[in-house]
Amino acid sequence: MEAVKQGFLSSTGELAATPARQSRWESLIAQSKQAVARRRLAEAAGYLEEALAMAQADWPNSQRQAESLIRLADLRAALDRRDDALQHYGEAIGVLGDLPEGVNPHLAHAVSNMGRMCLLTGDQAKGRELAAAADALQRKLGQPDTPSIKLNLAMALAHAGEDAEVQTAFKAAVAALDQANPDDLQGIAVHDNYALYCLSRELVEEAEVLLRHCLILRQEAMGPRHPVYAGGLVNLARALHLFGDAQEEAEALLRQAKDIYDRGGGAAAFGILPALYYLARIAQQNHGNAEAGRLCNAMLDYGAGDERVARAAESASLHVTARLWAADGSDAAETEKRLGQALDLAESLDGGYRRLGVDIAADTMADLSNLMFEENRAPEAARLAARAVEMRGRLLWAVSRNVFMEPG
Repeated sequence: MEAVKQGFLSSTGELAATPARQSRWESLIAQSKQAVARRRLAEAAGYLEEALAMAQADWPNSQRQAESLIRLADLRAALDRRDDALQHYGEAIGVLGDLPEGVNPHLAHAVSNMGRMCLLTGDQAKGRELAAAADALQRKLGQPDTPSIKLNLAMALAHAGEDAEVQTAFKAAVAALDQANPDDLQGIAVHDNYALYCLSRELVEEAEVLLRHCLILRQEAMGPRHPVYAGGLVNLARALHLFGDAQEEAEALLRQAKDIYDRGGGAAAFGILPALYYLARIAQQNHGNAEAGRLCNAMLDYGAGDERVARAAESASLHVTARLWAADGSDAAETEKRLGQALDLAESLDGGYRRLGVDIAADTMADLSNLMFEENRAPEAARLAARAVEMRGRLLWAVSRNVFMEPG
């Protein structure tokens, strides 16, 4: 890798800038890495914006400009700023393509992550094409497998329905972790996404093993009182609640996660909503209507003041209260109306709340289907039941900011 870098330096004239300017650029890159390690992504983006401006001024159309663009694109992707990320990846690929030795590991990384961004924005065909191209490029370069490139390939294959190859790609990503020794959160991302794929294919036992192992990785990375660990508790509890029969363990895990988020203060709103929603569902199923109501109010309180959080909180609360309304034997038309409102909101959720939205939507469709069967509306009921099954089978990727980050 160092030899590749030296080739770029000599062939593109990057040594023309003063040593002080070179040192400043390297310092900005180092500061951005430190900020990422501290999970301060917005701060890291500031350093990289300055590094990119410097590279464009001092080393236009160079390896340093491309590296600045790729690192900034990774951060934009991690912050769910998809359009910006796609633009930066495209610019970096263009710069590298014009360099004498532009085919290098940086190019493979940029192409792979651009492919994942295409998956997230709905362009599955292009995402599959780019992920496969990046994997082929890495093999052509004779480089060791990179966990993120193998993970992106696995996700693209899964989206394309090529199930025969998906597990091979996921297993290659796990093996690459052992070889590359990357950041802990990349290991978490690989295991989380592999588990979620298994759940989408009803491979529940395999998913549970992966999620329990991932919980160990989260604890080793951040400790047992950190929101990262709480997120793993919610993931495991979700699997046990939705796909298994260990409801008591699921409830205990969710309460542990809620306690961690509560201690985390105001920054916990994003992560705590799924924990509250699944707890409210369990309470309603156990006829704890008063507790379910309190949890719904808590969700709405957490959503206050942030439109993105508010929509997720309202959707989750509406679904649970509609169930409570129906359990009380209330008017079927009003129940259907509330379920319809919850469904509309759930299907509009994106970004970090997409998985929660899919869970709410799938169960809301199932509830609506049952309601319509009771009213002898068999065709509508059957259609919604089929949609619920389809929704549950979607690939619900883990939200891992660090999956986009280049190791090292």
